[in-house]
Amino acid sequence: MKSGQAPGNITPPLAALGSLLRRLLLVSAAVFSLSAFAQLTLTPAELPNGQQGLAYNQPMSLSDGSSFVYIYAGSGTLPPGLYFDGAGVLAGTPTAPGTYSFTAVAATNAYGNITRDYTILINPAPPIVLSPTTLPGGSVGQPYNQTVTVSGGSGQPFYYIFLRIAGRDYQTNGQAKFRPAHNDKND
Repeated sequence: MKSGQAPGNITPPLAALGSLLRRLLLVSAAVFSLSAFAQLTLTPAELPNGQQGLAYNQPMSLSDGSSFVYIYAGSGTLPPGLYFDGAGVLAGTPTAPGTYSFTAVAATNAYGNITRDYTILINPAPPIVLSPTTLPGGSVGQPYNQTVTVSGGSGQPFYYIFLRIAGRDYQTNGQAKFRPAHNDKND
């Protein structure tokens, strides 16, 4: 022991220290490995637009194909009428147009919660159009039969035909059937 050193301290020469460090690095490289994982994300990256009154169905999944336990909207607002079902599908029938933003949260057993922010546009239902817009004239004493069709809007069409003609009859399937009794446009 050299003078000025505390008992039990060993001072190796610098060359020996470098050799010892190289051996430690080789051993640690053989024992440990570092793996980099790609960030797991919720897919799709963007949600397709929807339309008020039309069924919406968008499956959600994880980018590596693994499964999640359940998915829910953690913050923000889902469009009214849409929900996450038990199979991880954003489904339902939107009831109101607008732009909605929310954070989807997929709960997993292996990775914890995976989140993604989404914005979805729900377009309004197209306007209701009746065809024909005016009914053609009929002849006194002759059967009259005219089909009226409805397009646009949302949901199932409901037909209500109001006729102010003597001898009238109507059907709710969109057909006006009657036999005009006289030629008076004001009756």
